[in-house]
Amino acid sequence: MSENKNIFGVILAGGSGSRLWPLSREMYPKQLLKLTGENSLFQSTFLRLTDVIPAKNIITVTNDMHLPEIKIQLAELDSNEEYKAIGEPVGRNTAPAIGLAALLIQNNLAEKNSDPVIFVTPSDHLIQNNEAFLNAVREGIKLAEDGYIVTFGIKPSKPETGYGYIKTFTDEKLSNDGYKVDEFKEKPDFETAKKYLEAGNYFWNSGIFMFKASTILKEMQIHSPDVFTGLNKLDLTKDFIEKEVYISIPSISIDYAVMEKSDKIALIPVDCGWNDLGSWESIYDVMDKDANQNYIKGNVISIDTQDSYIYSSSKLISTIGVKNLVIIETEDAILICDKSRTQDVKIIFDKLKKENAKEI
Repeated sequence: MSENKNIFGVILAGGSGSRLWPLSREMYPKQLLKLTGENSLFQSTFLRLTDVIPAKNIITVTNDMHLPEIKIQLAELDSNEEYKAIGEPVGRNTAPAIGLAALLIQNNLAEKNSDPVIFVTPSDHLIQNNEAFLNAVREGIKLAEDGYIVTFGIKPSKPETGYGYIKTFTDEKLSNDGYKVDEFKEKPDFETAKKYLEAGNYFWNSGIFMFKASTILKEMQIHSPDVFTGLNKLDLTKDFIEKEVYISIPSISIDYAVMEKSDKIALIPVDCGWNDLGSWESIYDVMDKDANQNYIKGNVISIDTQDSYIYSSSKLISTIGVKNLVIIETEDAILICDKSRTQDVKIIFDKLKKENAKEI
């Protein structure tokens, strides 16, 4: 698979990771952190893609602030290669980022007069079953070549309220594993999530896609002409993205811009140990734990402590008689949070940002 020169990968690496404060910061966000192993989440994503895509065909879209560190982390993977990475001068959400990458690939990188297949993934997700993931990607290539925009739906394992869902038609199978998409659903309440789980044709929206360059650009032109027109005003022969042009492009997600409007959407269900690592609780869930179901790293003494995530960068953390906590100590900030409330860390981050606090 990795020998196919007409397949390109796009890694979206512009997020802020605000729910993983105080470890994740504006200057050094979640995707750049080594949270689950020896590589950063971004590096792990890049390496995973090389199993199906030539490394020279992988493009990272980040922002100007994080571009230098992205290049450093790419060099750590192979100092003899100069992998492709571009920085957005201002964030405009996922639709412009994906459209920008598709135009660059089609016009500048792919073989002339070809119509490359493009695989798009966030930079900060965890996939524990790589073989299941790769099998789904192989199936996705076939559907993408047939003109579909393929999304990879995660088979839900519980009634999760933190993810959006995608509903498929049960009677419109497009391939061995592919289904026609009926509709996209916003994050549900718990009772609705239970119904989705029982129905069997609702899947978590992973934000992972595959399509031909011509397909996504045509659908963008039809359903989000302002985005398409703005992108086509960019001079892609330059080695930077023109801020005065890019800032005029509407800020909109690919779901709202294209996915929820197009009739060319297919879904491939996948059960690959996926986790978006979108909160400290989700980080806790995937880590190895001790006999008391604690994950502990750093300078920590715990007595009668259970079901907790405790991280110390330097200072001693001592706990007695507590459970279900997340405790994170960094040089300039400490977070203590009930494990069930870790989605609300973003509220603290947003408050600090509003106050121009140096701790973000």
